[in-house]
Amino acid sequence: MTEDFESFQIDNGNAVVELGSNYILNSSTIYQGQGPGLVIDGVNFIGETGIQWNGKDWFGQNSRNILSAYSGNPPATLYIDFLNPTNALGLDFSAFTGYPDVADINVYGPDKTSLLYSGSVSVPGSTPVFWGFFDSSGIGKVALDSRSYTWGAIIDNVEFGAATTTAPEPVSTTLFLLGGATLAVRRLRRKK
Repeated sequence: MTEDFESFQIDNGNAVVELGSNYILNSSTIYQGQGPGLVIDGVNFIGETGIQWNGKDWFGQNSRNILSAYSGNPPATLYIDFLNPTNALGLDFSAFTGYPDVADINVYGPDKTSLLYSGSVSVPGSTPVFWGFFDSSGIGKVALDSRSYTWGAIIDNVEFGAATTTAPEPVSTTLFLLGGATLAVRRLRRKK
């Protein structure tokens, strides 16, 4: 599934902010009088100090995107919180024209507290920089920060894979196969 943040109607060259501590943007959110259905199901975007929705051409942005709103004190963390863990995540980072950035990334497991990855991505300008991560045990939450500014990392085109499923244990699989074979033998015996 991909969230490209294009559902919110905003004029090119503009941005709007919805402030609030741990502001949640999800498929049921009414944002600036628009919604629900502004983002896809299955994920919460949580702005530590609010969410800013950028229009195309806002300080050089190529398309609509979001960030955690200006906080006055760094960092303004943006969380991507999956309702069901996902195996794979990809997204585009961007920076405002003239404001190159480094985005800090922390990825957490299905319990949303176990750290799976910590790293950063250099974002030189408004041309998007892709970042992706895969973990077969599942991703529950991602925390994104701007290292350089008091607004959060700018993100777009968030893609995530299918929810994780538990594979059958070998014993369960063996029992299933033995049960099927037993039923087949019983049917053959009945026919004779």
